[in-house]
Amino acid sequence: EFDGPLAVVCGAWHVPALQAAHTQKSDQALLKGMARRKTMMTFAPWTGPRLALGYGYGAGVVAPGWCKHLWQTRAQGDSSILWLARIASVLRAKGHMISTASLIEAERLARALAAIRERPKPGFEELRDASIAGLFNGEALLWKMVEAELLLGADVGEIPPDTPLAPLIDDLQRNQKTARLKPEALERELSIDLRSESGLFRSTLLHRLNVLGVNWGKLTDTGRSRGTFRERWMLAWQPEYAVQLVENLVYGPTIEKAANGRLVQMIAAAATLDTLAALVQGAITAALSEASAAGLVALEEKAAHSSECLELLASVPPLADIIRYGEARKTETERLAGLLERLIVEGSIALPYA
Repeated sequence: EFDGPLAVVCGAWHVPALQAAHTQKSDQALLKGMARRKTMMTFAPWTGPRLALGYGYGAGVVAPGWCKHLWQTRAQGDSSILWLARIASVLRAKGHMISTASLIEAERLARALAAIRERPKPGFEELRDASIAGLFNGEALLWKMVEAELLLGADVGEIPPDTPLAPLIDDLQRNQKTARLKPEALERELSIDLRSESGLFRSTLLHRLNVLGVNWGKLTDTGRSRGTFRERWMLAWQPEYAVQLVENLVYGPTIEKAANGRLVQMIAAAATLDTLAALVQGAITAALSEASAAGLVALEEKAAHSSECLELLASVPPLADIIRYGEARKTETERLAGLLERLIVEGSIALPYA
């Protein structure tokens, strides 16, 4: 307990609730009768891409790599030269020939641009423009190739070793135990028979992890040649998968809920019919009922307003796959079959005008 003033760091969304006046008596009345629940706190290590996110729980730092560079070279007067050297290093690692003369000219150009723009010294924009002109031969597309590596980086933060496990990691370990799948760094092959409960559980777990961007298992096509009831996976666990899993906490506390949440968000953002069809296929394959329902609704709405032949026909293969392999996953395919027939008819009608 503490009687003094409190400082709360929060997002703007929560400020009105904090500014509103509440008495202790009203708070006690509100909480009276509510059941107590055990909670657990954990930390999610920050990563460069996560710092750059401007939505959700991202920090909105546009270029973490540049900010890190400024911090590391704050006591040096040649931060611009070091940044250009870093750009050259990345380009050389990708097989591009970068001469010392080009670096010198890029540095001079950056200083000239800063003077023209009335800035005391070159900033990120000046160094970027000078690099495109002096190191990329004016090809802005080449800058896009190295932009993520330079501006975002691959840094991963650290959390104390005694920190409780994140809910998603805890849930993963429970699922791994149930599926009898041990995470191993060495690549190994796993053949799954979808007709067994254990096989279906393993497949569903691996598909859900793929939805979350945790590619512990990679599905190969060779298994399907032996029938619709088999899948063949290549498994290899990487340490960074734990970090990627923690980053998905914003979507839900369990693997199923997080995969549902992430896929629903992806479905809402899908711009084309074929993308939607692929997402629906992923949702049904991973047994994500919420995402499947949202995807089918979005797919039907999108199909009703689409007249693009290629887009209509491109959405057919994923849906056909669902129906073809639906028996193995006990999938209800009646609604899909009707939608598939409609897409084929509409695509065929639009074909002469494509």
